[in-house]
Amino acid sequence: MHPATVVTMTKYVLFSTVMLCALAWMLLSLYRGNRLLFRVLLFVALGHIVGLGGLWAAGKLLPARAREIRVAVTTSFLRETPKPVEEKPLALPAGRDDGKPLAKMPKGSTTKRPQTARAFGNTRAIATPVAAGGDVIAEPEAMGDILGPGDSLDVNDIRNLGVSQEKIGDPEGDTGEVPKGFGDGKIGGRVYFIRLKHGGGAWNAHADGIKRLLQFLNQFFPCETENRAMTAGEIREQYMNKGSYPSFIYLYCDDSLVFSGSDVLVLRAYIEQGGFLFLDSRPDSYIKARVTRELDRVLPGHRLTPLSNAHLINRLLFRLAQPGVGENIIGKKNYGITRGGRLVVFYTMGNFGHIYAATPPGENEYITAQYQMGANVMVYAINKGLVGGITQRKGANATISQQALEHLGLLDAAPKEQTPVSPSGESVKVKPTPPAEGGTPATDDTPEEPDEIKLVE
Repeated sequence: MHPATVVTMTKYVLFSTVMLCALAWMLLSLYRGNRLLFRVLLFVALGHIVGLGGLWAAGKLLPARAREIRVAVTTSFLRETPKPVEEKPLALPAGRDDGKPLAKMPKGSTTKRPQTARAFGNTRAIATPVAAGGDVIAEPEAMGDILGPGDSLDVNDIRNLGVSQEKIGDPEGDTGEVPKGFGDGKIGGRVYFIRLKHGGGAWNAHADGIKRLLQFLNQFFPCETENRAMTAGEIREQYMNKGSYPSFIYLYCDDSLVFSGSDVLVLRAYIEQGGFLFLDSRPDSYIKARVTRELDRVLPGHRLTPLSNAHLINRLLFRLAQPGVGENIIGKKNYGITRGGRLVVFYTMGNFGHIYAATPPGENEYITAQYQMGANVMVYAINKGLVGGITQRKGANATISQQALEHLGLLDAAPKEQTPVSPSGESVKVKPTPPAEGGTPATDDTPEEPDEIKLVE
């Protein structure tokens, strides 16, 4: 017996056995639960069996009826069979023993079919295969045009597809094309400064302050005199798609900071390749909350944490006994995100850009310390947190009072009760902490975010 037949029969036997077992189990359950209903169903089933058996027996015992036989009669007509057509041999040129024809091709003719561009819908297809790596190979006879003569694409067209032709790089992002490729944070031997053009608010605030920072740095190493403003998409097209990554990106943040989905993907890929973000804002807890939220989209699972006074970034180029915190004299701390033992995000609420724009270095030791803190951040980003080859210098005194900042014109005169600005723009009164029993002012042992002061716009 064929194996397939055995398998089929086995399946039927198993199926029948399972069904009979299920039926027996159902009948047994019915008999235990409702014997009256069981008897009724049993009598009905026996009646059907007896009736069907009687019909079968009657069909066998009664004489068989005469069967009607139908015969199909068809007619056919004789047709004249056509005579076979005699096949004539093809007139091929006489050949030689080596398989080459005796006849010669006329001079100037060719056996090649003319090449035409294939089309799929409205798109012309590239017929030339691509070698392993590199650009698309062009046909030699096409003179550099991969689709042959005509209105087709050449290699440069393919390379420039999707690339913005806008010249970028100056503070407004309009002129000044960025050179291709750079290393160690320099372009043409000079340290560069790239500012991110993001969709939220005053991304280009205090641009004159960045100019002053670059002028200050020129006392120690050559720097460019302007910062380069670029969107995340422009950074990706100009650098990241070519395997080059800026050493750091500066962002000025306000209370409307928001990254697009494309910005998030570009910044995440940039940091994963060793990039560094330098974020600056005024001391406002609402802005800090927005910065935290947007960074959490870029680096999920990584949170901003306060940087200790002993962190390397506070003493890399200038040894600062107190970190430069700018206008954030209440919080007195900067924040960062660390990955793999290296700081990849530095965030200050010190409003460095505003300080640099308002006051040049050298007029006040505290202001000089803020310039030195900006220099430390840039050197840390360029050297990826390494100290090799850096000559440290003594830093300025970064201790100052609120009254001193007011005297410099960086802060409004502080009222008796601080009036931080709410997200809606209205001032919120902050009541002083009531004294504890015994007349001693009550203190909060763990003040995470003290009330911020109102700053000059």
